Amino acid sequence: MARAREMETKRDRAMAAYHNYEIASAAVQIAIVLASAQIITGVAALLWIAYALGAIGVAFSPDRLLLAERGAPILSFTERPQRDRSDRSRSRRRAETG
Repeated sequence: MARAREMETKRDRAMAAYHNYEIASAAVQIAIVLASAQIITGVAALLWIAYALGAIGVAFSPDRLLLAERGAPILSFTERPQRDRSDRSRSRRRAETG
């Protein structure tokens, strides 16, 4: 049972890291497009928005994966709260024995 919980924790961390990578990738790609648009149009606001999105991309970068492997909390807005499964398994055991 302990091994299963450990594997669930590992799975949850991997999913959170995956979502962080997706956010970082999208932010950097949009930043590149906005920086290119700034070069073409000359609108300075586009460059500042590109800088901001680039910073978001760095904040969610894959470097955070290394921290996640060490057990440090990772920056994630996509994590789901953990469910308490102990009540369900207790009631299932009661039904099987009773």
